[in-house]
Amino acid sequence: MTVNFWKYCDLALSSCNSLDFKNALSLCDKAGQTLVESEPFQEGRKNYLETLVKLIHDRKSYSSDARIIQRPISNEANSEVVNAKYTKPYIDPLCVSGILDELQLVKTEEKEDFGIIVFGFTRTKLLETTLESLRKQHALKYTEVWIDGDQGNPELRKKIEKTVDMVSSYPVKHIHTQRGNYGFRKMILLALKSMVSRYKEFVVLEDDCFPSRNMVTEFKSALSKTREKSDVLTVYGHHFGLEKKGEPFGRFQGWGWGTNSAKFIPVLRQLIDCYSMPEKDYLQFVKTSFTADIQRKIEITPPRLPSHTLANFFAWDETLCLLSALNGQTHMPTDERVIFNCGIGEDSAHFRDQDIYRKPPFNMIPPSTAWDYF
Repeated sequence: MTVNFWKYCDLALSSCNSLDFKNALSLCDKAGQTLVESEPFQEGRKNYLETLVKLIHDRKSYSSDARIIQRPISNEANSEVVNAKYTKPYIDPLCVSGILDELQLVKTEEKEDFGIIVFGFTRTKLLETTLESLRKQHALKYTEVWIDGDQGNPELRKKIEKTVDMVSSYPVKHIHTQRGNYGFRKMILLALKSMVSRYKEFVVLEDDCFPSRNMVTEFKSALSKTREKSDVLTVYGHHFGLEKKGEPFGRFQGWGWGTNSAKFIPVLRQLIDCYSMPEKDYLQFVKTSFTADIQRKIEITPPRLPSHTLANFFAWDETLCLLSALNGQTHMPTDERVIFNCGIGEDSAHFRDQDIYRKPPFNMIPPSTAWDYF
């Protein structure tokens, strides 16, 4: 019922911003019915719905006003404190404040069936290895590459130009480049926004996520099996080594994952809202929402624990892990491991080539051995 509630609310927002107030209020009625039927009852959802209905009536009275109504982050924080504190949306630095309205106006039948994102920057060799694997499995026709910019730094520009030249030698579907340096967090949010608006389902790879020969087949199969399961948000190919085959897992895995756009759009809105918060407010949101129940759901891959990051700063993957748990959603491993993170060693920003990272829950491999797993 949780997913249906937010689906109706999001559609109500879209109708309101299209000035279809009658349909917007009808959808609010449907959202209210899910509250009656849901157990346990969530006071925060009731407060949100009451606020939404008031905003729709206000907008109806001043329909010439071009304001866009946005959805607050606090929906599934399971805390009256959070719901009382975060009742207004934050300014969105991504300039995508109308994201739900914009994306939900794109009809599903107009979207392409399947796409792949690959992120690259200056680790040209790693990115080339990933693209070559995709070429060998005839997957470049699905692939879009996103590369951050140099922000006027001439030395960085040389490295990025080398990366762009290499990518250009492959017949990928599209190369997204820019001059400004946005940083990976903003880049991934922009890329996710782009993908959910154009694809029904897609896979996300970073340059060090080496895909085996069955990657596309396995992901398409896993996405198909979970398509109608609203409680499964993502599927992933780099296994922790702690989960059971074929069973959902509470921990999100950012090293090679895929999702269904219809399910992901509401969570993406939440993720962008979290990114937009001042750090002090974001950390307070995490502190309040990180209940004992949530901890049991996601703190299951020691010593690689989400709380190590969540308690200190915003990270897109750990925040997505938290949000999915708050929304009652899990993640499903592919039947076969098809992604091998080869980001340990001298080019890595976080992982030295140490034995601990070659074992669960990291299961990483050195770049020199990537083709052994193709």
